[in-house]
Amino acid sequence: MRKTTLLSLLFLLSVSFSALIAQNNGSESGSNRILSSKNALGVQLNQENQNFYNQTGLVKCLSEEMNAKYAQDNPNRMSKEQFEEWLAPLVAEYKANKAQQVASGNLMPDIYYIPIIFHVVSGNAGDAANLSQALVNAQIDQLNLDFSNLAGADGGFWDGRDADSTIRFVAATEDPNGVPLTEPGINRVFGYPGQLGTADFDNNIKPATIWDRTRYCNIWTGNLGGGLLGYAQFPDNSTLPGMPGGAGGAANTDGVVCTYTSIGSVAMPHPAGGPYNAGRTLTHEIGHWIGLRHIWGDGGCGADDFCADTPNAGGSNFGCPNTNDSCAGDADRDMVENYMDYTDDTCMDIFTNDQVARMIVVLQNSPGRTTLVQDPVVSFRGVSASVNEGTDCSFTDVNFEIMIHQPASADATLTFAIDGGTANNIEDYTIQTATITIPANTTANQTGTIRVFNDSNFEGNETISLTFTLNANGGDAVVGEDKYELTIIDDDEDPTVGSPSVIFSDDFESGLGNWTVTGNGAPSFTIKNNATYTDGGFFASDGSNTTNYVSVNDDADCGAANPGCNYGNERIAMSTSLDLSSYSEATLTFDYVHDNQYVAAEFAAVDVSVDNGATWTQLELINPVDAAPSSPFIAASVDASAYTGAGMTNVRFSFYYTDGNDWGQGLILDNFVVSAPQSREVQTAVNDGTTSDQILLTPNGAGTAFDTVSSNIILDVDVTNASDFGCTTASVSRSGISAQSYNGSIAPALVTDKTFTITPSILVATGTSSISFYFTEAELTGWESATGDSRANLQIGKDNGASLETVSATITAFGSDWKVTGNFTSGLNGTYYFGNMAFLSTEDFTFDSFVMYPNPSNGSLTIGFNTSNDVNVNLYDIRGRSVLNKNFNASGSKFNQTLNLASLATGVYVVKINSGSNTMFRKLVVN
Repeated sequence: MRKTTLLSLLFLLSVSFSALIAQNNGSESGSNRILSSKNALGVQLNQENQNFYNQTGLVKCLSEEMNAKYAQDNPNRMSKEQFEEWLAPLVAEYKANKAQQVASGNLMPDIYYIPIIFHVVSGNAGDAANLSQALVNAQIDQLNLDFSNLAGADGGFWDGRDADSTIRFVAATEDPNGVPLTEPGINRVFGYPGQLGTADFDNNIKPATIWDRTRYCNIWTGNLGGGLLGYAQFPDNSTLPGMPGGAGGAANTDGVVCTYTSIGSVAMPHPAGGPYNAGRTLTHEIGHWIGLRHIWGDGGCGADDFCADTPNAGGSNFGCPNTNDSCAGDADRDMVENYMDYTDDTCMDIFTNDQVARMIVVLQNSPGRTTLVQDPVVSFRGVSASVNEGTDCSFTDVNFEIMIHQPASADATLTFAIDGGTANNIEDYTIQTATITIPANTTANQTGTIRVFNDSNFEGNETISLTFTLNANGGDAVVGEDKYELTIIDDDEDPTVGSPSVIFSDDFESGLGNWTVTGNGAPSFTIKNNATYTDGGFFASDGSNTTNYVSVNDDADCGAANPGCNYGNERIAMSTSLDLSSYSEATLTFDYVHDNQYVAAEFAAVDVSVDNGATWTQLELINPVDAAPSSPFIAASVDASAYTGAGMTNVRFSFYYTDGNDWGQGLILDNFVVSAPQSREVQTAVNDGTTSDQILLTPNGAGTAFDTVSSNIILDVDVTNASDFGCTTASVSRSGISAQSYNGSIAPALVTDKTFTITPSILVATGTSSISFYFTEAELTGWESATGDSRANLQIGKDNGASLETVSATITAFGSDWKVTGNFTSGLNGTYYFGNMAFLSTEDFTFDSFVMYPNPSNGSLTIGFNTSNDVNVNLYDIRGRSVLNKNFNASGSKFNQTLNLASLATGVYVVKINSGSNTMFRKLVVN
């Protein structure tokens, strides 16, 4: 059925929804399970709870009725309206202060630790209601997950409204008399068998067992009758003008009551609790206990829960109906995931920012709440932070704060230690503050520091997990939040990936020439801009895109004037295919506007075809943004790497849209790009002192040097011991695609034109490292051509001006280029040469009593030295060709031979002499 006008739409929805509620609630008396007896509950159910009971046989929360009863029993108790009048300005002040802290970058929220005691009520030790320590511990864990926003809301449907309450619950460790508890957090109460009602608790059990409400959050668990899951006593304000102290209800009943089968957690649900067995009943009731209302405001769509970021709701929800919108015309559906709804435990995962503000203000101002945090609890102030790593030779000091809620009776000394994380101590960071002492009788915050080293090592984000222990003689100070995690955000470049290469792009400025439009429309997708776009009243962009785009507007084109219009199968597809077989990755980017808030079956998607568009496969859904009638352009990125590589020669992409065969909204698209990363280019030009790079090389650290302008790669360094080289400069110090002399050597004893120079700020002669130098194919081929040698014989010589360290080289592919790697043991400082170093070694070994004459030679050459080994003499011309090669057998202890050089042309030659394990090179001139 199509919508016709907005007014008629709202009217129909209102009528339909009312009928649905009547149907679901069983408004005919024959279908109701009316709970009229007060024997178990002690109060008459309100309509909301009666409806819920009719559907489930349970009473989710009796807090509203019980607090109405408290008001009847105590005429001096303030009304809801008076409470809200008192609370509203305090909440506004709190939110304004928080906003100011956020704007100034100084937001460091306090964490509130509340000691909690479970009065486990049962008949005897063998009673099923006598909960185990494990279930109580699981419940405390679940409370802390829920109140810390760690239950899954972050990043979910309501992302941005979810918030960490900064409230934590800790099991009480001693009773009101200071006696340590054998079971932390538990006070077992026997003698109450069978089902119990609210009168049992409020008239007898609570007054007899309650612990000081100014020091403990009191929770009672037991076998509740009447299908009741729980209830809580609301907070109040005893300082309201004209209100007597203690007007919030009796102090000896203050707390929360829950049926025992609701106690547990998502990880350890109570086996007998059904859909309410994962601990969320207590989360819900403690929400009431700290000032929260039900999300429907206990009155429906027109009622207020005094939290602007919880959508209006017509009433409670059960199960997990995550598409239900009980208040027709609202921009948002019901927040069924909110802890203050009636949904199943596994559906719940959110407190909102405004709900958190209410709870914090109540903790700061309401009697029976403000004094709860009394122990000198020592904690991190803020349990997480992040820092950008940086790529220069500097560092960033990150401060963390330690707080104590109340003064300790003696100095409290904290000793910090690493408690996990992926970052490496010394290499990535150091803990500058080993210990902190909080002086006795003070609550002043103390500051510690983590020093994070900048580097140029592409390694992804890393974490540091810090903890502390408290000295045994720290008086009465106790440990609270002892975990702090710092995330180091890696901003380094991937050494293998250069700038993206665009394979295909279209911004629709030239029309639809690259696309084919198919579907029910005539056509559905058309070129528009802000001037020509038809605004149907429900779906339009925010106007931020001022160029041409392509759009399908179901709202405008399928309106009342065109009731037969159907955009149920619309596609705009690339009209030509892409060959992605030579790529290993591909990414689609585009801008879009999409809003499907009125028709659940409406959706849009990016599809892919590998058979020239004959068939299509959904690649990714396009996420809608419910912000009608003026929706923002969203920049999207879709990974299409699965459609690259061998065989992917006929790839096309398309956009699919359906209005669900109803009056949907539409889709706007622009700036479509298909791109793939290209290989990083190798630095070939000399950049010594101009665009050379500086990298910080800490003990066992690593880094990659790039040209600072072109981002071309120069070299990688991996420090393999505890040497600290500090800020290190790396550059290409000579360039070319041929070969050159090294210390006077002649062909073929030549090195590559290309050399590298590394200059650390700290000279460490015994520092070890693995260094990879980047060469193009032309640079290595040029050396081979000039020397007649093979890169398989390539070695690396590190010359620091005083000595030469020669190491073997490992050559591996780097795309179409090459990486030449060697392992060094004499530090980093020096210029690095590449050649057959054994062939051109100038370490100048000298044989004993060596002579070689005459030089220059006029046709003969005499060589003599002491040796008892065989001797080989080889002469090379300037082009590296062997022109004379003679072997001589050992003869006594001395070698002395005269060679006939009459056949040699005039020129410069290299004489290579081998005897035993020793080799020597000498330059010879023939006249």
